[in-house]
Amino acid sequence: MRGAIDKYLARYAEPESRLASAIGERYQYALVVPACDERSDLLEGYEAAARAADGRVLVILVVNGPPDASASTRACNQALWSALRALPERARLADGAHLLAASAFDVLALDRFSDGRGVPSRQGVGLARRIGMDLALALWSKDRLACGVIGSTDADAALTAEYFPTIAAASAEFAPAEIGALLLPFSHVAGGDAAIDRATLLYELTLRYYVLGLASAGSPYAYQSVGSTLAIDAASYALVRGFPRRAAGEDFYLLDKLGKVASLVRARAGRVLIRSRRSERVPFGTGRRAHQIAEQGEPALYHPDGFHALAALLEGLDAFAVHGELARVVQNIRERVPRLARAVEAQLSAIGLDTALSEAKSQSALGAPLRRRIHTWFDALKTLRFIHALRDAELPSLPMGEALSRAPFLAGVRLASSPDELCRSLEALELSAPRARGPALLGQADPRAFTHGSS
Repeated sequence: MRGAIDKYLARYAEPESRLASAIGERYQYALVVPACDERSDLLEGYEAAARAADGRVLVILVVNGPPDASASTRACNQALWSALRALPERARLADGAHLLAASAFDVLALDRFSDGRGVPSRQGVGLARRIGMDLALALWSKDRLACGVIGSTDADAALTAEYFPTIAAASAEFAPAEIGALLLPFSHVAGGDAAIDRATLLYELTLRYYVLGLASAGSPYAYQSVGSTLAIDAASYALVRGFPRRAAGEDFYLLDKLGKVASLVRARAGRVLIRSRRSERVPFGTGRRAHQIAEQGEPALYHPDGFHALAALLEGLDAFAVHGELARVVQNIRERVPRLARAVEAQLSAIGLDTALSEAKSQSALGAPLRRRIHTWFDALKTLRFIHALRDAELPSLPMGEALSRAPFLAGVRLASSPDELCRSLEALELSAPRARGPALLGQADPRAFTHGSS
């Protein structure tokens, strides 16, 4: 494992990772936070967690913005930077890199927004997270960081007192690279704009509905991929070569990679509170979707039958891993979802199912090895595209109320609730499912153990 980490740091890590050599302090935990166009009081959100930690905490704050940022974004970044530079300085590590002392933790502040230091627009928050995580990985490699499960959150998040104890428990339970990431529970809290507060909860409902739909289908990708709620195993992070440099969706793609090498573990404590707000910092995401919902009304949800079709496909793939007969995959779909069979088969043809299964069978033994390989290929992105293809071809999205009432995986949920109460009810269903997720587990367990109904 040490070799993989050294290789990553030498070949793939961002240049800021070299700053680890200049840091003589030793920390128990690290927390990585990208900040663009954020309030100057954002550090207050981490104080409760840091004060409850059983050791020193280092917050790696990457203040970032693109070279063509608006005047207001540049002014906001500069105001935050000025507030940071007013903190007592422990060390100046380089131009634009300062180790500072906040009230309950230290801050390693990195300037990636000023002239000549901006983050390319197309790489955005993904690069900012990568910079911070690469530096934390280097600190762990040099024994300047004790806990190898590294927190990753956002500037609009408030961390509760259980945050670091929850990470510590996971670090003690699992060896390096035994998990890919710890997925912390989250909820959205009011930000002061009633319309946005409600819209954000409605968006949260769409996230929880999708994950529960995947779980009902037996998908190993039934987990939340919310960037402010991750704690990432350092060794696994190196194995998958870090955060992708993307302007949005970097959390989704990183978890997709991590779940293929180790399990993704859902925590039941250490809740992250995310403040509702308007935001257009990234091309898509909670803030932008909340703004759209506030303007356009309740969002539609995927038709529940799409998850039934997904279940038919996944059952066929699981069976193929045992018998290796491609024709029986299609047969299972035609028997289980005859009305949707044509649309399903068209999508499977488009993604090259026949070729993928033939290659997988030629390279992996029947049984658990082949099952894992197949589900590694049919990953989180292909799963999402499958649901989208059915939506576009046969199953238009439904109004939220209708979809919720028709979804068999929500039977028993009291739907005549406020959006917040409904979010909590759906979250409770998520938490009742097995806590470990991801295709890496499929070589060890019956994939049906991933369905909500078997939990």
